[in-house]
Amino acid sequence: MAGIRAGVARVVITPPVGIPMWGFSNRALVSQSIHDDLTATALVIDDGNCRIGILALDIIALDDWHVAAIRQRAQAVTGISADHLLLSCSHTHSGPLPWLDRGNDDLVRPYCENLTNQLVGALDWAARQLRPARLGVGRGMVQIQVNRRERRPDGTTVIGVNPNGPVDPEVGIVRIDDEDGHPLAALMNYACHPVILGPRSYVLSADFVGRARQVFEGATGCSCLFLQGCTGNLNPIGGVTDRYDNCHRLGAILAGEAVKTYHEISPEPVDRLAGLRRTFDLPLAPLDPLPQIENEMSLLLQRIEKLEAERASALVINSAQLALRRARRVRDEVQAGRITQTLPFEVQALSIGETALIAAPAELFVEIGLEIKRQSPFFQTLTLGYANGCIGYVPVAEAYPEGGYEVEQAHKGYGKLAAVAPSGAKQIVDVSRDVLQRLRSAAPR
Repeated sequence: MAGIRAGVARVVITPPVGIPMWGFSNRALVSQSIHDDLTATALVIDDGNCRIGILALDIIALDDWHVAAIRQRAQAVTGISADHLLLSCSHTHSGPLPWLDRGNDDLVRPYCENLTNQLVGALDWAARQLRPARLGVGRGMVQIQVNRRERRPDGTTVIGVNPNGPVDPEVGIVRIDDEDGHPLAALMNYACHPVILGPRSYVLSADFVGRARQVFEGATGCSCLFLQGCTGNLNPIGGVTDRYDNCHRLGAILAGEAVKTYHEISPEPVDRLAGLRRTFDLPLAPLDPLPQIENEMSLLLQRIEKLEAERASALVINSAQLALRRARRVRDEVQAGRITQTLPFEVQALSIGETALIAAPAELFVEIGLEIKRQSPFFQTLTLGYANGCIGYVPVAEAYPEGGYEVEQAHKGYGKLAAVAPSGAKQIVDVSRDVLQRLRSAAPR
């Protein structure tokens, strides 16, 4: 058996201070300082016939145009096809605004363009270091997160603490050593929103993910790629603050379990890699009725006028203006009779021996990830959200009657015309199962 070769490389992707941050609509100022560097880590694995690439980034998400540009460049430089390149974002809310045309383009555009160069360069660097490798997998269990959909006595749903709600405490670890047993790289898959540093914090940071990676790498001697899981309705224990203390604590707790799991793994030869993507139309909920949209537009116009009179920050005013532009787009679609719409949605799967990674460009509720794992035919399956883009939240059908931010408001911040339809979660699970089954049954390359 030919076996696999692997290489890893890391680049710093911290933006300049002064760039706007993204993740909290009520954050009034641009970034003021750097607490810890943001990084991108590239892993390239090759079996002689198939080459896959995994990029783990400390950024909230990537836009569709950016994903396409990175994949195109990467294929030209490294030979890794779009089917086989996975871009996983940690979803830190203390990183830069990654979308164009949302203000401060003088900083955002050059940052995004250079980020493409950095990511492709990291992949190229990793590919130039390929050497024979072995691989093993393991599962740890630790809970640093809590379900955040709290039901109040009056029946409303808010972002809070729901101690009885579902979570996913699994820490998925993939360990990669060179053939002499020296540590090379590790994948750490876990589901928890990196939102400890909240809207009153103006420091650039990888949040608890950065601390977890730092502790893990210090204890193992290998580069760690953090792969964010399905954490749409999960928040860190201790909630959202403006202090780093809880990042330090929860990151160390997560890393402790990951280190324990890592050292229990005995890597073995692997000789089969594969990748598969499927794009389909994800249905949206019907657009809001015209009177509701017109009322929303009227309220937004009043808000903008009030903010301008109060000389509010440019970021706050810009956020209201973006909301108004979105509402006008919805009005135009409703007036044209296009009430029912869809979004293109990609599911990507990579397999490394008996381990699979299944990735989606969305804030998937944790129940979706748990169900995908349950139905997977692979020995171990890592479920990823915020990968290869992000269209916004995908709640499970049971969440819609409860309402709340993820169901009623979040799509507006993403600039989408409507929320994903209640049937969307099941469709994603079904497609993911089919893609994994096809990947599992494919003949070795």
